[in-house]
Amino acid sequence: MADTGIDKLITWSCARLSFSILLQDNNVDDATVAYLMGHTTTDQVRKTYKRHRPKDQTVTINHLVLN
Repeated sequence: MADTGIDKLITWSCARLSFSILLQDNNVDDATVAYLMGHTTTDQVRKTYKRHRPKDQTVTINHLVLN
């Protein structure tokens, strides 16, 4: 963190959540996310590391505007 100039405390838990969200944003399936995070099932990914940010809504908005 010091090398990047970020002064905010970033915990390992926050890093794991970010890793999971980045994988899910790139359409990596839950089984692969679970494996990469060391889980034996996808339950933990679906409960704890679920995607908290909405995906890009450009297509949805364009659909509403065009109809």
